[in-house]
Amino acid sequence: MNSKYDGVEVLLPELSKFREGDIVLTFNAAATSFKGAAISNAITKVTAGRYSHVLICSSPPTLIEAIDAGVSTLSLARCFAHSRGNIRVLRHRRSEIAAKAASFAQLDVGQSYSKRKAVSAIFPQATLASLADNGIFCSALVAQVYQLAGAVEFKSLAVAKTTPATIDNLEGLSDVTDEVFRPRLAPRNIETMSALDGDRSPTISARQTAITGRYARDLSPAVKAIIDAYPELEMGLPGGLFGIIQFIMTALDLTDEFPAEERQRFLATVIDLDHAAAELIARGELKELIDEIVAADGLDHAKLIAESFAVVPDIDVEWLKNYGMVSERQRNARATALQGFVEWGTHRAKSVAAYVDLERGMTESLEQRVTVVREVLARLS
Repeated sequence: MNSKYDGVEVLLPELSKFREGDIVLTFNAAATSFKGAAISNAITKVTAGRYSHVLICSSPPTLIEAIDAGVSTLSLARCFAHSRGNIRVLRHRRSEIAAKAASFAQLDVGQSYSKRKAVSAIFPQATLASLADNGIFCSALVAQVYQLAGAVEFKSLAVAKTTPATIDNLEGLSDVTDEVFRPRLAPRNIETMSALDGDRSPTISARQTAITGRYARDLSPAVKAIIDAYPELEMGLPGGLFGIIQFIMTALDLTDEFPAEERQRFLATVIDLDHAAAELIARGELKELIDEIVAADGLDHAKLIAESFAVVPDIDVEWLKNYGMVSERQRNARATALQGFVEWGTHRAKSVAAYVDLERGMTESLEQRVTVVREVLARLS
């Protein structure tokens, strides 16, 4: 363990206690980067707030955030916080609205982060405010998805002007920080973890976001052309690569809405988009990342199994139980989604078939993780 954390208590997430739609506010107080600390201090000073960043829980243990790389994901299983004063977790009182907001956030993964809009929200300037782009920043991401989900607490917010302080001061949300974060001794692998209130360890998900964001930008002109050519279908502009795959599925389901002659033109346009998406996935960049994730998981599993045979295993049993419960939820959710794709018909779209192949790899990896955790817990009981 890094001597800096030897015998030190930190805040670790209770993974099984997190819920879809939970909002995580953080202040970058423990950053070793001067730039990171300076930006956080500037945000809190100008907004007269306590926090400088906002994330939303999509499906525990996954957090979604808007960072420099774009709208990205972060696993709570590899996160901690240094101090209770640097973090706050808020929960919407209606679970169905929170879950809907989380689903909308998932569709934003892969979109680009808008520094220009973020600056405009914190330092209002008429010139900057008048400039529009397709980016999104951390506070607006949360406000946007909750508005779409129908949350009355967010209804009156100006999304483009929302800051962490805006969300911190909202009424009607429950503070569940002490329920979902508990003080514990720093784990031995803490130097490989990301501090929500400090330095982030490099993550594969940031690279995944960069790739899927690039693919989505490449496909967006074709998507927009379909939307503009067929306004009667009332299809909205999707976010991220996953959203575009769903867009293709929906478009193919709507082909029967057209007369025979027009149907062929529409179908040809959608098929062109489908093939373009499939070709991007076929490049293998995402497959290589998934293989890397599976390999890293395998190393973690081997270490966990080996430690479980020690005379006095250095394993936090409660944390492992939570980790196992959340992993089962992830596996079940992915398996259900995968089944939905299969039932829709992977033969109907090349991009869907390619995406399903990727999902199968992740689902199998989660199944292996669940098996290992169960085995270790049984040995320790």
